[in-house]
Amino acid sequence: MPKKDVTVKTDATTASEILAAADTAKEAAQEKSVSDVIPSAAFYPDLSKMELRDIQDVTHRLLDVTIREDFESDYGTHDLALLLVEDLLTGEQYTTACSGIVVLKKLKKLIELKALPILATFTMPGKYWDII
Repeated sequence: MPKKDVTVKTDATTASEILAAADTAKEAAQEKSVSDVIPSAAFYPDLSKMELRDIQDVTHRLLDVTIREDFESDYGTHDLALLLVEDLLTGEQYTTACSGIVVLKKLKKLIELKALPILATFTMPGKYWDII
């Protein structure tokens, strides 16, 4: 099954030429695209947003993560993780964000290891956020 829709332009006029163009498009649909490597700015815009502190100390299923590098905020420029999480009891999915250095390091490692989805609990055992 193709990974995505691919548009190709062809001047095909015979059935064999059309089938060859379709095969080419099918092969291309399996390749990575720019949006696979660099996600769009919109991160599940149709889902509800949740503050990280509202899910603190409760285990959720972490489904997806994207890291926005050099994010500008009131606190300066830093990396920001956008997270898609799922409530284990209700199955409800929503997004949240975190810019804690410890959490970001762990999330980058999870992405590198392709370890998602994974169970995760966001905690603040002291002054800084952590994920366990």
